Amino acid sequence: MGLGCKSFSLIYKNFMPHNLKKLPFLNKYLFIKIFKKTNNLSNNNYIHIFPKSLTILKSLMGFKIMVYKGNLFRKIIVNRYIVGYKFGEFTHTRKPFNYPIVKKKKLKR
Repeated sequence: MGLGCKSFSLIYKNFMPHNLKKLPFLNKYLFIKIFKKTNNLSNNNYIHIFPKSLTILKSLMGFKIMVYKGNLFRKIIVNRYIVGYKFGEFTHTRKPFNYPIVKKKKLKR
């Protein structure tokens, strides 16, 4: 079930990076999961991935991916507008901070 040089060359060919000097950060396990998904070897609708530092490629367009964000998974549907970014840019891990509302005390006269 290994991926040959031909498949990796197709992946790099379909990549539109923000920086032309750098190659995308890839993980072979992601492409094994995509290979199983395209050949209908898995019944899940979503592909579960854990590293948020992976680059979104053009060959992933149309896939439904769930990215792990520490305690749960975040659903992402890959479209043409997010190609070239990282998965971590769409999974916010920090809880937004809100200042507590302080109630004013009534003065007794």
